[in-house]
Amino acid sequence: MPSRSASSVRSALCRALASSLVVSTRRNPIVGLLGALLVAACAEPASDAVADATANAVDAAVDEPALIAADLCEHATEGPFKALTASVDAASAPEAYFSHTFLTVTGSGSPGRQYIKLSVSDAGEHVIGAAGVGGLTLTDATGTAITIDDETAVTACDGIETAYHVSLGIGTVTLSFDLTGAEAGLVILTGEHEDDEAQ
Repeated sequence: MPSRSASSVRSALCRALASSLVVSTRRNPIVGLLGALLVAACAEPASDAVADATANAVDAAVDEPALIAADLCEHATEGPFKALTASVDAASAPEAYFSHTFLTVTGSGSPGRQYIKLSVSDAGEHVIGAAGVGGLTLTDATGTAITIDDETAVTACDGIETAYHVSLGIGTVTLSFDLTGAEAGLVILTGEHEDDEAQ
């Protein structure tokens, strides 16, 4: 005869107690009350497990964007800081990859699209925090567009307005954008969110 798991045994006991509760309540209210307490005690571990799992899932969903925003804002306010001049064409775009560093990006030439390149050495999820940037697009070394997986507003500080979540492969990635003001601010976080030194 197949063995029964502890959870199935507990469920069977709960059903049996519930059945006897109906009968006992009719005959003796005190016995019925004791039966109700036993049913509650029997079901409590499963309820707690479900409640804990739900709470953990909600906490994870809430905490991750908040932690990312805090990381971006920390670099926007405390640095380290570097300045970079973008280019008006992709071919001559400056190439750099500064992880966990606030980049102050100014435009060059006539108004229009600006370009910078990132030399990505760690493949995986990245977060690009940006301010003063409009119409951000990314392309790989072959000119193929890279899809931005998610885009969320950042309200925890003035230095970063939007967090762009994107999966990047190893190689050169070109960022193209419009400046919405005199300069833009960028912070790049790797998927591991480690405090890497600037490359």
